[in-house]
Amino acid sequence: MSLAGGGLAVDSFQVDATAGTGVNPVVATAAGLVSVGGGVVANADIPLQSISRAPNEYDLEVQVAKAVSGAPGVKTGAGVATFDDTKFTVDANGYVTAIGAGAGGIVYLATVTAAASASVEFTALIDATYNTYLFVFENILPSELNDYFQLQTSSDGGVSYDSGATDYSYTVGRAHAAITVAAEGNNGISYIRLSYRLGTGTDQTYNGLMYLHNPSNAVNFTSITSSALSRNAPNTFTSRLFTSGDRRTGAAVDALKFFMSTGNIASGTIKMYGMTTPL
Repeated sequence: MSLAGGGLAVDSFQVDATAGTGVNPVVATAAGLVSVGGGVVANADIPLQSISRAPNEYDLEVQVAKAVSGAPGVKTGAGVATFDDTKFTVDANGYVTAIGAGAGGIVYLATVTAAASASVEFTALIDATYNTYLFVFENILPSELNDYFQLQTSSDGGVSYDSGATDYSYTVGRAHAAITVAAEGNNGISYIRLSYRLGTGTDQTYNGLMYLHNPSNAVNFTSITSSALSRNAPNTFTSRLFTSGDRRTGAAVDALKFFMSTGNIASGTIKMYGMTTPL
């Protein structure tokens, strides 16, 4: 490496650290030379640093990557690496997230916890980023015995929800150890029903999974499928519930509202994930 030109000469270099017979600052030899080396090194506190090895010599060292516990507070807490921007995104802290192209997996997005809530709503992050969204229901309890757990969709970020008398179709099947109950359903109604009649005891919570399919497709109907367990107070059997439903007109769905048929959601948590699939 050499410096050329008619400006002021460089007489020394400040470095991050020294080792061996290194000095700081590094100065030129009598001939005006400074040697600069480099290489890849093991994990360090600083991913890119200069280290003097001798009075007239310093190295530029780079660590390829670094494992951290939790998100690093500053960029210097992360490693140095290269990622294909068609497959990954990197945030300001150096955190890397896989995106849909060529990568498959489940990405956590949001959690909402109910506490005597008239509804639980997800009004952000449902967009074209993912073709399928996964919702996980944990210990959902109604405030009133024999309530039903239901949902509605929105195409304006939750400003309003589709609630017309024929906006949805759904089918709910229920099975338990004693008998299999014929499916309940409706081919034109103002909601999609996800459950059978629910109990209000702490041992009668509604738990399960729901998939929201292709919500950003404005032409095809947005559909849901779900599987859950629940128990109603008079029934000593745990019931397995299977649900399918759809919004009966094409629109880009970008928000969901979960609610009970009569009372509030007394307690429970709903988590939302985006699902990526390989090309």
